[in-house]
Amino acid sequence: MHVQPLRLYVFLVSASLAVPFSPSSVAGATVSYSGQQVVEVRARTAEELELIHSLNLDIWSCFEPGIGTFEVRVTPEQLTQLGDRGIPFQVVIADVQALVDSERESMVRAEQSANGDWFQSYKQYSEINDRLDYFVQTYPDLTQTATIGQSLEGRHIRMIRVTGPDAEGNPRDGRPAFVIDGTQHAREWISPMTVMFAADRLLSQYDADPRTRAILDAVDFYFIPATNPDGYDFTWTSDRFWRKNRRINDSPNCPGVDLNRNWNVGWGGNGSSDDPCSEVYHGPSAWSEPEIVAVRDFTQSLSARLGAYIDFHSFGDLVLSPWMYTLNPPPDADRLNNFGMLMSNAIFSVHGVRYQSGQGSHILYIAAGTAHDWAYGELGAPAWGIELRGGGGGFVLDPAQIIPTGEENLEAILQLCENLLLGS
Repeated sequence: MHVQPLRLYVFLVSASLAVPFSPSSVAGATVSYSGQQVVEVRARTAEELELIHSLNLDIWSCFEPGIGTFEVRVTPEQLTQLGDRGIPFQVVIADVQALVDSERESMVRAEQSANGDWFQSYKQYSEINDRLDYFVQTYPDLTQTATIGQSLEGRHIRMIRVTGPDAEGNPRDGRPAFVIDGTQHAREWISPMTVMFAADRLLSQYDADPRTRAILDAVDFYFIPATNPDGYDFTWTSDRFWRKNRRINDSPNCPGVDLNRNWNVGWGGNGSSDDPCSEVYHGPSAWSEPEIVAVRDFTQSLSARLGAYIDFHSFGDLVLSPWMYTLNPPPDADRLNNFGMLMSNAIFSVHGVRYQSGQGSHILYIAAGTAHDWAYGELGAPAWGIELRGGGGGFVLDPAQIIPTGEENLEAILQLCENLLLGS
C-alpha cells in the first residue's frame, strides 16, 4: 500500500511508441482492465468509510488510518455506485489498461537495451529461481539455498543464505541472523527485485568492497524473495493486479487469502476482513496458508540468534515499525522508531528519496496479522515493513526504478547491520 501527500495525477500513454509490444518476449496478463480507473475518494464519516469497504474495492492507497482519503481501482459500475452514494472522487489514473500496456512495452524496451544487468527489467518466478541457482554456482563459499516450503499449487518457496565463510572464532552459525523477505502481495513486483538486488550486490561486492566484506563476515543473511509464488506467477499470466495467494475458498468466485493478514499477532482484528471477496481477507484461521507457515517455521528455526527482520512491500516510501494491528505503542517504541529513522535517512542519502518512518498503524493504517508484527511480537526481533517506491502508476513502477530502489534500500540494510547488529 501507498501513502503520500494529497495530490492529483493522471497517467497518459503515447499512442505511438518506439518499440512495439511483443507478447512472446514479456508475459502479459489476460484480464482486461478496459474502462477501469484509479480514483481518489474521501471518507468523511464512519458511515462512508463502512460503505467504501462494503463495496470491496481494490484499495491502492490510504492517506491516513480510518476516516480519510483512499485511492481505489474501480470498474465503471463501481464508479457509478460511488457517485450514487454521494461519495466524491477525483480521477488519479484515467486508464488502467493503458497503464498495463505501457508497463509491458517499457519492459520490452528495457530488455532490448539491457547492458547485461539482470536488474534492467522485472523477472518472472522461474527467472528468480534461475538467478538463485546462479548465485550458488558463482559464489559457493558465500551461499547456500534451500526450499523452505511449498505453495498451495506446489511451487517452491526458496531461501538463499548469504554470509562470509566460517572462520576460527567466527562460525556462520554464531552470527546474528537477518531475515529479509518479499512478495507476500503478488502484484508488488518491485519487492522481489529489491530482495534479489540486496543479495546480488552483497555477493558481487564481497571481494571488492571492505565494508561489504566486514558486514558479510559478521552477519548471516537469509533472503526469501518470493513468499507468494502462486500469486506472483498469476500476475504475469492472468491478472496483473492480483494481491492474494491462490486459495480456493468456500466462495469460489472470490479466491485467495491476503498472506500479510494471516500471521497470528492481532489476527482477525481491524484492518483485515472475514469476507473472502475482500482484498484483505485474513483466511479461516491464523496460519491457514502454507506459504507463511513455511516462512514462520524457517524464521523460528533462527530465533535464538535472529537479530532483525524486514518484510518488503510496495508502494508508499515508508519504513513501518510495529505495531500495525493496534494504535498502542510497542514496549520499546523509541528504539524501533529510531532505527526506522536511521533506515529512512540511509535511503535518503543515496538518491534523495524520503521514506517516512514511524509506527505503521500511525503513518499508514491498522492492519492485523502482519509479518513484521509477528517477528517482533512472537520472536522479539526488531522488525520492520518497508513500502518501496511507487510512482504515477502505483504498483506499476518503471523498470528504470529497479536499480535505484535496490541501491537505496541496500544502504538501509547495511546501516541497520552496522548500528543494530554490530553496534558500531
